[in-house]
Amino acid sequence: MGDDLETDVLEVNQNGLFSVLVQTGNYKDKQELRVDIKPNLSIDSISTLSKR
Repeated sequence: MGDDLETDVLEVNQNGLFSVLVQTGNYKDKQELRVDIKPNLSIDSISTLSKR
C-alpha cells in the first residue's frame, strides 16, 4: 500500500502481493492509468478501507 506508483506499488507487485494505490501524498492525477504498472486496488484515502 502506498501513494507512489513507481516505488510502492511496483515493489509490491514484483513481490506477488496485493497492491493498493492511495490517491494522497505523492499521488499524481491519473497515475493509475499507466499501462506498465497496475495496482490491484486504487482508493481515494486510507479511510476508504473501513467502508469496505
